[in-house]
Order: sequence, then C-alpha cells, then structure tokens
Amino acid sequence: EQHRQKVAAAASSFATIDSDAGFPSALTSMNNDYGCGYTPRSLVELQILEMAGALREKDSWWTKIQDAKITTKWYQELLQELVNDHDNDYHDDEDYAQSMVQYALDETAWLAKKYEPGPV
Repeated sequence: EQHRQKVAAAASSFATIDSDAGFPSALTSMNNDYGCGYTPRSLVELQILEMAGALREKDSWWTKIQDAKITTKWYQELLQELVNDHDNDYHDDEDYAQSMVQYALDETAWLAKKYEPGPV
C-alpha cells in the first residue's frame, strides 16, 4: 500500500497542462522540465500554414484577398500545387485538398480584416 501511494504521488507531481495523462510533454511543459519547445502540429496543419503564409507574402494581399477574381485564381493555384504534389496524400483526395486550400484562404481573409499595413 505504501509503495502504491509513493507511485501515485510521484505520478501526480509530473502533471502538466500539456498532458492529461499526467506525464509531461517532451516538447512543451509548464515548468520547463525539458526546456522550451514548439507545440506539435500535424502535417496537414503545417501545409495549411505554408499555403496561408505564401498568400501573405503576396504584394497587397490584405486588399487582393477581398477580390473574388483574384481569390479564385489563388484557390486554383494552391489546389493545383497541392494535388500535383505526389509527396503528400492529397493528390488522391481532392475534396480534402479543397478543404485545406479553402481554410488557408478563409484564414487569410480573416487576418486581412485585422491587418494594418505599416509604413513602406
């Protein structure tokens, strides 16, 4: 019984917000047991972030994203690039690829509403 209590006490001392299981994440931790780290992201999320970043690298993206003709062109370009990239699994699932591209465009449009260009 005493051993079980010691084990339970030790396990609870490792609990962090990063882990519901009570074991600290090797990547992030509230008390920095393992140092600072990045939040883990799925490959899908990383690809969406890459697409949204590419959109925000375009000149005057915050105004162009409001133009339906330009947005349609960007949609087609991103979708074609994603579907033709045989290093990912989305070339076989165009519906999923379309959802990813649409999300990147929607997020960019949302950010454009908050964006205030600085001095050039």
